[in-house]
Amino acid sequence: MRTAAVAALFLLVSTVLGGEDPRPATAGGVSEEEAREGFVPIFDGKSLSGWRGATGGYRAENGLLVCTPK
Repeated sequence: MRTAAVAALFLLVSTVLGGEDPRPATAGGVSEEEAREGFVPIFDGKSLSGWRGATGGYRAENGLLVCTPK
């Protein structure tokens, strides 16, 4: 859990500072290793089309997932 938090913080800081995502992206926004492991992203930054279940109250805005209070 801590490793995921540190990785998320690193990505956030590198994005804010204008850095690039350290993971080389392939089609779909996943690294080649992730693609080989079968990882499929559920958020493309444009829509919630990959989501299943309760999507009410969420939307894609400027590449971000935004929660909108009902």
